[in-house]
Amino acid sequence: MDASMPNIITTMKNEERKFVFNVQAYRKLSVTEMRQALSIWLRQSRRKKIPKNQTVTVISIHGFEG
Repeated sequence: MDASMPNIITTMKNEERKFVFNVQAYRKLSVTEMRQALSIWLRQSRRKKIPKNQTVTVISIHGFEG
């Protein structure tokens, strides 16, 4: 079993709020998957909307074949 960290980064930007959302996964994520990851992050960080002037990176297991 390869226990290495995911190394593919998919980025979503909101220029209006100067917000960058990076998801580190085992494969490139679709727009739908990125939206789902953002929604989960917002919920887990107890936010109702995207913050201003921030860059966030989360780690996902999308694409893991263990």
